[in-house]
Amino acid sequence: MITAKVTDPDGVASVTLEVQDVAPGAYVSAFLAKTTRALLSNPTAPRAENPAYGQNWVSRLMTDDGIGADEVAGDGVYSAILESRPNRTLVRYRITVEDTGGESVRVPYADDERLNFAYFQYDGIPDYQTNVGTFSANEVQSIPVYHVLTTSANFNQAVAYNGSDQIGRDNYDARSEYNWNCTFVYEGKVYDNVKYRLRQRNARYSGSGKRSLKFRFNRGNHPAFRDMNGDKYAKPWKFLSTHKMLSSRSNYYTWGLFQATNHLMWNLTGTPAPYTHWGHFRIVQGAEEYTTQHVGDYYGMLLAMEEYDSRFLDSHDMEKRNLYKLISGRTNGKDVQRYQGAESVADASDFSTIINQLTPARDDNWLREHVNWDSWNRYHAVVDMIRHYDVRPNRGEHLKNRAYYFEASATNPRGRLNVLPWDSDTSWGPNWNDGMDFPKQAIFGSNQTNPVPRGDFGLEYFNTVRELRDLVWTEEQISLMIDPLAAQIDQLVPADRARWLGSPSGSQNYPPIEPRVADMKKFAFTGRNRDGSGEIWTGGNNAMPFISQDSGASGDFGRDAYLDALVADANLPAKPAITYSGDAGFPQDGLSFTSSDFSDPQGANTFQSMEWRLAEVTSLGGGVREIMAPGRIWSYQDNNIDEGMAWREVGFDDSGWKTGAAPLGFGRVNGINMATVTTSRIPTAYFRTTVNVTDLNLIESFLFKLLVDDGAVVYVNGQEAFRDGFDPNTVVGHNVFADSSGNESDFDEFEVNPDLFIEGENVIAIEVHNTSLGSNDMGFEMSLDAQEVLLPPGENPSFEWATTWDSGELTAFNAEIAVPSVARVGRTYRARVRHEDTTGRWSNWSEPVEFMVGAPSIQSFLDGIVISKIMYHPLPPSAFELAAIPSLEEGDFEWIEIMNIGAGGLDLSNLRFTKGIEFDFVNGSKSTIAAGERLLVVANVEAFNLRQGFATTPDFVLGEFSNRLSNGGERVKLSFGAGTLVREVRYDDQLPWPELADGSGASLVWVDGFGETAGDWRPSVGENGAPAVDDGLPFTGDLNLYALRSLPEVSVVELGGEFFVEVSFDRQINADRARILVQSSADVEAWSDSQVTKVSEVFGEGETSRVTFRTNNPIASDRGFYRLKLQLK
Repeated sequence: MITAKVTDPDGVASVTLEVQDVAPGAYVSAFLAKTTRALLSNPTAPRAENPAYGQNWVSRLMTDDGIGADEVAGDGVYSAILESRPNRTLVRYRITVEDTGGESVRVPYADDERLNFAYFQYDGIPDYQTNVGTFSANEVQSIPVYHVLTTSANFNQAVAYNGSDQIGRDNYDARSEYNWNCTFVYEGKVYDNVKYRLRQRNARYSGSGKRSLKFRFNRGNHPAFRDMNGDKYAKPWKFLSTHKMLSSRSNYYTWGLFQATNHLMWNLTGTPAPYTHWGHFRIVQGAEEYTTQHVGDYYGMLLAMEEYDSRFLDSHDMEKRNLYKLISGRTNGKDVQRYQGAESVADASDFSTIINQLTPARDDNWLREHVNWDSWNRYHAVVDMIRHYDVRPNRGEHLKNRAYYFEASATNPRGRLNVLPWDSDTSWGPNWNDGMDFPKQAIFGSNQTNPVPRGDFGLEYFNTVRELRDLVWTEEQISLMIDPLAAQIDQLVPADRARWLGSPSGSQNYPPIEPRVADMKKFAFTGRNRDGSGEIWTGGNNAMPFISQDSGASGDFGRDAYLDALVADANLPAKPAITYSGDAGFPQDGLSFTSSDFSDPQGANTFQSMEWRLAEVTSLGGGVREIMAPGRIWSYQDNNIDEGMAWREVGFDDSGWKTGAAPLGFGRVNGINMATVTTSRIPTAYFRTTVNVTDLNLIESFLFKLLVDDGAVVYVNGQEAFRDGFDPNTVVGHNVFADSSGNESDFDEFEVNPDLFIEGENVIAIEVHNTSLGSNDMGFEMSLDAQEVLLPPGENPSFEWATTWDSGELTAFNAEIAVPSVARVGRTYRARVRHEDTTGRWSNWSEPVEFMVGAPSIQSFLDGIVISKIMYHPLPPSAFELAAIPSLEEGDFEWIEIMNIGAGGLDLSNLRFTKGIEFDFVNGSKSTIAAGERLLVVANVEAFNLRQGFATTPDFVLGEFSNRLSNGGERVKLSFGAGTLVREVRYDDQLPWPELADGSGASLVWVDGFGETAGDWRPSVGENGAPAVDDGLPFTGDLNLYALRSLPEVSVVELGGEFFVEVSFDRQINADRARILVQSSADVEAWSDSQVTKVSEVFGEGETSRVTFRTNNPIASDRGFYRLKLQLK
């Protein structure tokens, strides 16, 4: 159904819907692609409109009469129903409105690049059938799916398998032209009339398989893509740049792992790099979705890469400053500029200064004025680690593979350079060139094979490399990056290989993914000689330092050996040792560590500083867990009686069956004498056992290993898991013989989905069948293993580089340090220390102390601290308040009060609000809270003082929190350290929570319990929410007079044809020491306060309210008794 909200001051005369159906295989582009000859001769000329696009539009009126599709007559919403279309039909539509004066308008408007609205009639992605197996719809949708609708002629011209359609690499304008149109469909939304082309310069047409596609979406209609974790990126993408995952050196296919890992590493270590994710592309250009594994919509995977533009700056939280993406030979900065900062130079002189003037001849001051060396050191340390060397300090061919961003500088109006990465596919082994860019040349000289570091610049760079080597370039951390990435696509790799191997158009033999993962780790840590297996890649002996070459330390022993050789320094301070010196059990609030003494080969008195760090770390799973070993004890039945189906179920009683240890059966199977001799000459025997499974959420799959003679069907918790020796369609019964003999000579392996299992005890049942009664053997043996997931579901890896806490540089040597309570209980952390000498050399980080954090000792906080008031929905700013501060908003008047109800003072430094609002008490104006004291955190100090009438901020206000409280209710959590619960409130704005606190000027006031239920709270009665004061009524000695303002009244009400009892009374709102219980009884003997619920509270004048409770269930007896019970707290 199509609906449109239409208004017109002159009245609406008609609303017309125009519809164009585009059948699969008959795509209609709004513009005609230029021929290759025209594209080469005049690339920037506009494309001609396609006459076919304007044809075959069918009109129908939309109605607002409340009949049929239209829900409400005269509401201005016009409706029309379109009939269902065949699968894979693109349905375009546009709407024309004419008013009673004869004026008309059509949407989308004339300046809208979409040209029309559209939807895609699609029945869902089918299984993908290949000669290596069938890949289920779920499998092929394990990564985002993108449909691209286009014509075969356009797509073939674009991908240019025909050499006559290829565009020379130096024809920049022709290569940059989005010459082809398509419709892009993602998550059910259609992006119509989108432009596309190929990307890459040198490798655009390399290989005979996939191509790197690039899409440009229309203004104001950008897709919100999802990242590797399935979460939407912070900003929609204007461009979708993809990579065919083929390295430009030696056609080395990477499956995108090189770039995905590289960009992860750059972003992790502080260099903003384009985010990446894989997409499954379906190119809809034919009438049939599937003809063969090579012909149809299935195109396969491409790696999507975020483009450099304004959205990149936003998503990486960067200031809006000048941004350039380098292109070979393009030396005019305006040609390659991706963003013009409002406060940046407008003539691209920042760009031209770097490519023309950043040379070794510049003095140190000039270099520091023009380059952010901390940023470059981190960027280039990764370049050195992965050997992403395809750059050179020239303005021709090698002015590429990176971007320039110029940060603001107080002393340089052009800003300071930050180098950002691009196209790092040629890395992790095969590569071009030596990695020398303009900054490196400036501080290491122009000698490619023997670079000489320049003073402190070299020292600082080597310090950075040394740190990344210690914390990032380790076998554990690199595997933590590579393995989860590979796991995202490993089940689709065989499908991609089947799609492209032997394809009649664009055939390519892509390798399995496992050797590529092994290659990366071999490059990183093994090399060709460390394990004696020899070199496995080519292209690593370019003009670079010998230790970096494949013939040097890098190739012989791994990139780690190169990095160690690169930063080797005889004058380096000794690597310190760290030991744990805190409380036993590593409690969150008792962590402290001790460093060994400072030692420096340059002599005494050279200590400069030291630094401590704490980081959470993730250990990779992925191991194999033994669930059931061979030799299992089984219950079995071999009396030749048909057990039907019940025997395989969980609740079946097999206590009367025989028992024995596997292998079980009769005769000999694979040379094994059956340990227990069952009855011979029977068609079927039945076996049962149980296995215990824990942490099921950490299991990716189960693997059964079965040795059987002759056939078997295996069940898990009553459901068939697999069969061996039986055809899939065979109906198996007691007297049914096996279709064929199982693999009697070896164990067959069967992978089973974990959905068949449950947490705890599981029943494994197997029926073993003979091929005939004349057989002289029958039996089986079985084992069961579980393949664990690499990471728990929903958990992202924690890399050691990302600190939870660091001390900063401490200039006084102190061998021991206490760590604040920042670590999360139950998580694993590593602590390290390093030393610096007076020459600026940092030692290696110490080997870590690794530990799991224990629970803190916080009983005093549990007994003493309460969240005592919450002003979550204050009154809006008054005219007086707006006159004083015009920018004020309602949320600026929010505040939260805490109170110490304990007997002694408490240290606040480890407390923080972590849900609802965010506030760290270590930053507050007071560090302790005395017994009985009340303290506040506020949304806006100025607003609070203005409303409360304070000329200066009172001492009880600790500071401002971030975030805003929800007017509709939410969770507020007060934590000790990194999330250990002290108090938690889940307030609401509806009964049974006090409604007076919802926008009437009152706050929520804690009166009882732990503050977890509505009954623990009341509305405030004091002025402006009564901050930092006790607005409770003092107890006078008479509980009835103190708490009640009327006697209870009992009435009967009818609701929905049933009758309920209501009890109403007036109460003193702030009689906090009184507890009023509404109780019911059937016999005046046994009383209960759980049979009624508060249904209303009406607040009257002063400090009273009328409260009504109602029975939970309808009246079931002709009599009942009700009373109020008052208790003094």
